[in-house]
Amino acid sequence: MIGSLNKKIFPYVIKYKQGKENIVANAVSRMYVLLNTMNTRLLVFEYVKELYDNDYDFAEIYNAYGH
Repeated sequence: MIGSLNKKIFPYVIKYKQGKENIVANAVSRMYVLLNTMNTRLLVFEYVKELYDNDYDFAEIYNAYGH
């Protein structure tokens, strides 16, 4: 009774696929890593741009050209 009830509520079969066989999971995982890497690089770039505003050597030139 419980087995047939579970099949009605959750009609999916979960199967394990090892490593390279699981193409979709690998793609999603790599996309997540890529997006996080890009986001980190953008945050670092924004931080560096903020540093130019107050930099002793570059602030005048940086601000003169309308960053």
